[in-house]
Amino acid sequence: MAAMLEQRAGGTNTEGFVKALNDANYGGYSNWRMPNSKELASIVNYGIPYPGPTIDTGYFQNTAASWYWSSTTNVYNTNYAWVVNFGYGSVNNSNKNNAGYVRAVRGGQSASFANLVISPTSRKVTKDAGTATFSVSNTGTGTMLWSAAVTPVISWLTISPASGTDAGTISCNFTTNTSTLTRAATIQVTATRAADSQRYVTVTQLPTPTQTPKPLQPPAPGPPAIAIRANGQFGSISVTANVTPVSITVSLAPGGLNGKIADWWLAYSSPAGWYSLTANGWIPGINLLFKYPLFSISPTVIFSSTLSFGDYAFYFLVDMSPDGVIDSPFYCYYDLVKVQIPARSSLPPAPEQETQATST
Repeated sequence: MAAMLEQRAGGTNTEGFVKALNDANYGGYSNWRMPNSKELASIVNYGIPYPGPTIDTGYFQNTAASWYWSSTTNVYNTNYAWVVNFGYGSVNNSNKNNAGYVRAVRGGQSASFANLVISPTSRKVTKDAGTATFSVSNTGTGTMLWSAAVTPVISWLTISPASGTDAGTISCNFTTNTSTLTRAATIQVTATRAADSQRYVTVTQLPTPTQTPKPLQPPAPGPPAIAIRANGQFGSISVTANVTPVSITVSLAPGGLNGKIADWWLAYSSPAGWYSLTANGWIPGINLLFKYPLFSISPTVIFSSTLSFGDYAFYFLVDMSPDGVIDSPFYCYYDLVKVQIPARSSLPPAPEQETQATST
């Protein structure tokens, strides 16, 4: 970006602030403007952790570790505009009545602007120890400094080198997977002064096959044994938003109620509300799957996808009073598993001393 500056303009709005710069011929120029969200996000340095500022301070001095307005309005709610937080390195939107920093720009993108490309975006490897590689390239015209890191840090995979200039190769060394479960690792590659300044790639390693599968045990007399797991685990798991796939499996041993008619329910709660599995797939709301006699089910996948950040709870329930509604716990048998997906970053509240800053 050419000729950038930052200013806290108390008691005015962004339009008035930029107009004042141009009227004053600030710096000898009268073509100052607000950057759009892509322009503003392109100068974030994602390799700098909180509290930042997440920017190359050698180029952009005196940057506040706070959020800055862009000229891009939220198309779904025109009362909001997109902002970039240089404390976390995140992009979000905010009500135009709120106060924030302004960084004025003029002109367009520099002709010497780097562009980060990683190929491929994922690798699937066998259970045995080995090495996988990803190529790093710069399809722009400027010099690009990049760094790579496994996130979160894990013991079974390491990378080399951890940084480079322009083109290069990242080697991923992994150990043997002795588990019967597939495992995955995420590598974050960050570049400075690049249009696409952050990329994620994944390495997925296959499990060791089970040598002697356990035979299904005959149902024991008594209540049904219901189980629901997330990525092979009971209770609760935590994964990376929009990166790590979540696989939900269910199983059932009907016990002494084998063959008894019941209402079957499979549902999950999410930040967007409730969803239920029906004959037509997953649909909004809490809906009956079917009314059917209980029978044995070996572990079966009923959901497999990545999820956005938030808290999720998956339920598997059979109701022995088959009337199409969920009855009292006396008639129901169920299990649940929780999936917690923390946000990678979020906007902090504006500091009190900044309440007189520029508003859009």
